[in-house]
Amino acid sequence: MGLYSGKDHDSDLQFYLYYELHDLPHKSFDVKHRTEYPTYQTMVNTDGSLFVVRNTWCQFMVSYTDDTAWLISITTRIPSSQIENTKELVRIAVQDAIQRGMKKLIVEDSITVCREDRYRYGCYALSEYYFMICGKSWYETIYPFTLVGLTQYLSHNKELIQEVTWFDIICKDFKFRKETHQKMLRELPIDVSNIDINAPGSVMTVLQNISIIEHYDYFREYLPLLMMSAGITCMKRNTWELILI
Repeated sequence: MGLYSGKDHDSDLQFYLYYELHDLPHKSFDVKHRTEYPTYQTMVNTDGSLFVVRNTWCQFMVSYTDDTAWLISITTRIPSSQIENTKELVRIAVQDAIQRGMKKLIVEDSITVCREDRYRYGCYALSEYYFMICGKSWYETIYPFTLVGLTQYLSHNKELIQEVTWFDIICKDFKFRKETHQKMLRELPIDVSNIDINAPGSVMTVLQNISIIEHYDYFREYLPLLMMSAGITCMKRNTWELILI
């Protein structure tokens, strides 16, 4: 039965097409080609206008219109242990778009990261987690995506995250969240004594050293407050564009 046994993924695709992808009601996903690889599977519909790449944890669909590829994350929650594996699916989707001669690929960043039991625990935006550890959104760490609109606030966030120190986070004065802020600092799961917390960008250095797999709950509980402490504005559900040719 292979990697995908025990689940009717074609029915899953029909469900998402009908209930969530309201801009694609006219497209049928009757499978014409299905190809299995060791770690993922690809499918193409009968008229070739839809391409799906998926693994055990995640599914992406690409809808082709004229010279533009629209990358859609059918799975919006991925386990923290599968973040790197999911990047492979994006690369495959982009390569398919390039082979078809598309000029650009557009995606809305809607992916969240969750625990292994993805539907029982709270989740948080993968793009915001990535921005706080490396100063880039998740998609930007795969290909040179650029933000569609609102570029001024993104430039401000990128400049700020390179300057903010962990000492700035410690000294942040909250009027209404003081207790939560102090609790966040007390529950920091690593020793920062060997990190220069006064160095520009050291907030990223500290957070990079916290395993998202082992300490998922720390980020689930405190990521919004960490962003607020650093002065970083919302980084989720943005639209990104990748120029292909």
